[in-house]
Amino acid sequence: QHCVALCAKGLVCEADTLGSHGYVYLAIYPTPATTS
Repeated sequence: QHCVALCAKGLVCEADTLGSHGYVYLAIYPTPATTS
């Protein structure tokens, strides 16, 4: 859960594009997503 908040800052734009799927995406792949 902590990673979600941290990764959310880096994936805020991508998560917004994916919509609800963005939340699940960063929740499943927090590390690789943050790297990108």
